[in-house]
Amino acid sequence: MIFLRLPSATTEYNRKTSACKQAYVFLHIPSTNFEPVVHTTPSWFSFLNFVYFVVIIIAIYQMRLNRKKIIKKSNEEAIERHLKIKELYESSLKSGNKKFALECGRIYYASLRGGTLSIYDEAALSNDIAAMDVKNN
Repeated sequence: MIFLRLPSATTEYNRKTSACKQAYVFLHIPSTNFEPVVHTTPSWFSFLNFVYFVVIIIAIYQMRLNRKKIIKKSNEEAIERHLKIKELYESSLKSGNKKFALECGRIYYASLRGGTLSIYDEAALSNDIAAMDVKNN
């Protein structure tokens, strides 16, 4: 059995209007006014987000302070170590032992240059050793 839908005055009117209204009339759903839905958040929610933001900022600030303290402490330790090496090198030059002075000098100049010696460091080291007083043991 085949059912044919005959055009009526209401369907002719609906064809001229928007497709959305035609669907509502055809489905017998009453037309409603669509208004944009505005989602509002409660005031406590925005306050909670603000608190989280402040806590995160404080945590980042504390991490930076800790990093600065660690860097400062490591720099102070490096300076102390360098001064001890320099003191050892100067005392080895005064001792008169050339082999010991050469080893201490290489360690001292390597600490100045980040672990590697240059040709100029070797030249300065040989000048220092040549100028030192040799003690007869």
